[in-house]
Formats: sequence, C-alpha cells, structure tokens
Amino acid sequence: MRSRRAMTGLVIAAFCSAAGSAAFARQEGGGGKPAEPPASAQPAEPDPNAPDGQSVEPPKVLPPSAYAEGERPAAKEKLYDSRPAKIWPALLAALRAAEVPVESSDEASGTVKTQLLRFDHTRFYDVAVAPPKFTRERPVYQIIHLNQGWFSVEIQVEKAKGGTRVSVRAYIEENAHDLLNARNLRAERHSNGKIEDYFFARLDDALK
Repeated sequence: MRSRRAMTGLVIAAFCSAAGSAAFARQEGGGGKPAEPPASAQPAEPDPNAPDGQSVEPPKVLPPSAYAEGERPAAKEKLYDSRPAKIWPALLAALRAAEVPVESSDEASGTVKTQLLRFDHTRFYDVAVAPPKFTRERPVYQIIHLNQGWFSVEIQVEKAKGGTRVSVRAYIEENAHDLLNARNLRAERHSNGKIEDYFFARLDDALK
C-alpha cells in the first residue's frame, strides 16, 4: 500500500511539473490565446482542515498596473502645419471613422480620451512591448505578440511654433492567466507605438 501511494504521489508531481514547463515554453514562443479557466472555477472555498477553523483567504485582486514593469511610455507627438481649429474637427471625424467612441473631449483644452475598447487581431497585432517573463515566482501567462485585449487613447491638440502639435498616448490591457490561482486577470501592457501610429494615420487621412 505504501509503495502504491508513493507511486501516485510521484505521478502527480510529474504532471504538475510538466504543466508548468509547457506554459513556460508557450510564453517563450509567443502568440496564441491565454488558456481559459473552466467555467466552474470559483474563488477558494473555506478549508475545513485549516487550523483553528480559519478560512483560506482568496487571492487578492490587483490593479492591471501591478502586472506591468517599468514606466508607461510617454505620448508620441507629431507637428501639423495647420491651425488647431482645423485639426480638432478632423480628429473627431477620424475617431468616428475608426469606430472608436469618445469618453470625454474638451476643445478649449484640446484633450480627447476614448473609451476602453476591446480589440482582436483584425484591428491590431503585436502592439505592446514584451511582458515580464513567466517564472515560478511569477506564474502569469501573457501573450508576447499581443493581438487581443482592450485599448484606449489620450490625445492632446495644442498650438505650437510652426503649427499644431498633436500627442497620442495609448493605454492597453490584456486578458492574462494566473496559473497558480487558476484564474484570468486583467494586466496592463505598455504600448510599442503601433496604436499611436494608427491614429496619426487616421488623422492624416481626415486632413486630406
């Protein structure tokens, strides 16, 4: 009986080790969708075997920014040889054409913020810098070449020497997977500039 129990324990340990190695290999290779936890997955239930009848605390829900490394990149800028009064309506038209809803806008201050909008590979591909590495200390699986998630942009239009300066800064989140706690979580990703370039191109088209 003891030998059978020992063999069972070895099999379980080997399975867990293989699963962790496979997830690590997937992140190193990039691409693909994060594994979805089963629909029945729920937060940890109270453990009846816990000392003094104490319950097991469920894992903490951290803000998306907790999963990003370093500072969020600064906005990208472009100088246009036009007055702000011409740039502003063209910018709003470009956002409508791109089907990106505006959350708030103020022409007096020249600021626009869009709603957080879901995207997939049909709109954007590989739009973020590489995420932190998957390790045993940080078992969070994230797509390297990000092609799905959520994005919003903050845009500033202001008068400058020689014309009008337009600044665009993207905010990105993805649906990452926490293997340790068997749950999905929202993780912030830092833009590599492709989303900002997309909106500059849309503005250029609207100004033609």
